[in-house]
Amino acid sequence: MAPQDSQFTVARVSTPSEWEMARAIRAEVFVQEQGVPPEEEWDELDDNARHWLLFTEDGLAVGTARAVEKTDEIWKIGRFAIRQAYRKKGAGTALLQQILRHGVSRGVSVFKLDSQVHAQGFYSRMGFEAVGPVFMDCSIPHRHMVLTLQS
Repeated sequence: MAPQDSQFTVARVSTPSEWEMARAIRAEVFVQEQGVPPEEEWDELDDNARHWLLFTEDGLAVGTARAVEKTDEIWKIGRFAIRQAYRKKGAGTALLQQILRHGVSRGVSVFKLDSQVHAQGFYSRMGFEAVGPVFMDCSIPHRHMVLTLQS
């Protein structure tokens, strides 16, 4: 795990126990907190996606996300979840910045995601632009967002 700042560390999921940590965070945030049906939370994209965990200084896993490679240059970020007690404390920023750095190091120039409408401001501050109308996913309003990096 490479330190990102003094508060959080981000690491790629590489072991079964880390995958279970990521699943636990997603279950807490999406299934329990937001009411997403479990059968809609887990999908076939998990098998081939890159997954990350966000840890506190004392090693507590508090966030997770995945990126699905659409093409060599395009990734779709998803399942971005931060435990409630760590929101608005820099956790999401640390996690997203690491995913973007990792993608850029592999030649990715376009990052896409489907933001819950309430989180759209966060992604906008990170450089993403809203594209298209609001749509419903798991009974939650979402918006497509894109970040295109100049080469």
